[in-house]
Amino acid sequence: MSSQNNITNELAESADRISEIVGITRFQTTTYHPQANGLVEHFHRQLKASLSAANVSQWTDTLPLVLLGIRNALKADIVYTAAQLVYGTTLRLPGEFVDPSSSSMNMDLTSYTNRLTNALRSVKPVFTRPRSSNVFVQPDLRYSTHVFVCRDSHRRPL
Repeated sequence: MSSQNNITNELAESADRISEIVGITRFQTTTYHPQANGLVEHFHRQLKASLSAANVSQWTDTLPLVLLGIRNALKADIVYTAAQLVYGTTLRLPGEFVDPSSSSMNMDLTSYTNRLTNALRSVKPVFTRPRSSNVFVQPDLRYSTHVFVCRDSHRRPL
């Protein structure tokens, strides 16, 4: 056992000498450990809390809006938002696209409903992919008397 330690020490010393000759500085670090990065962990906690507060069955549906809110939240220690640091300006939030002082907000509800109905009638469906491919059905399934359907109803945490 001690001969193994001596070999390991000699290898480390020779690696140090070679590094010194070549001009390389060797640093010893721990293995990847995400819990050691406090900022990342803080962001993950904030993201998980925001997604949990939304209380929806599919958190992926809420993710874009939650990230928009997080990126527009003012960081007290630096007095900037993440969006300001990345883009150099603030992002426009969905509520800022509607001007409450606009005269269109005082429009009659009946005329607005009629205009919206006419606009929606003119919309034509657009197929996203061709319907030429047939659905594959396992040949044995046609002659089966029973089919096992697995429904995973367990909701895993985020």
